[in-house]
Amino acid sequence: MSTILNVGDDPCYRIPVMERAGLIVVRTQCSVGALEDAFAVGTIFSAITFHTEVDGPVQAAVSSARRLCEAPLILFQNSSTRCDENLFDLIIPAQTPPALWLKSLQEAILKAHNIHKKSDQLQKDCASLRSASRELRRKSAQIRENLVDIDAFWRDPSNSGEEK
Repeated sequence: MSTILNVGDDPCYRIPVMERAGLIVVRTQCSVGALEDAFAVGTIFSAITFHTEVDGPVQAAVSSARRLCEAPLILFQNSSTRCDENLFDLIIPAQTPPALWLKSLQEAILKAHNIHKKSDQLQKDCASLRSASRELRRKSAQIRENLVDIDAFWRDPSNSGEEK
C-alpha cells in the first residue's frame, strides 16, 4: 500500500479521491519545518504531492522534500499560478480527470519503486565487486612479497657460498 505526503491545502478535494483509490494520505503544511516534522515520524512515502491552486508551493519546501526523500515529487498544476516545474518529477495539468491523474500517480510510484529496486541491486553488486577487488589486491600483494628472484638462476652458486 502506498503512502502519499500531501503538502499544503487540497482545494480540489484530490485527497478523498486518493484515499478511495486505496492510497494512504498524510497531510502537512507547505513549510520546511512541517516537512521535517512529517519525515521525523519515520513514515516511508511513495510520493509527495504539491498543489498550485492558491499560491505556488514554497520553493524551500519543495527543495526540502527532495532532500528528505527519494519519492517522486508530483505537482497538481494550475495555469494561473506559476512555479518552477523543473523541480517536479510529474506535472498533472489542471482539469485532468481523476482516473487519468490517479493512473499517472500510480505509474510514477511504480517507476520510482523499480528504480529503487534496481539501485539496491546495483549497490549489492557493487559491494560484491569491491569485495572481490579487495581480495584480488590482497592476493596480488601476497604474490609480490613472495616473488622468485629471477636473477638467482643466473648467478654462480659457488660465489654465493651455496652448494650445487
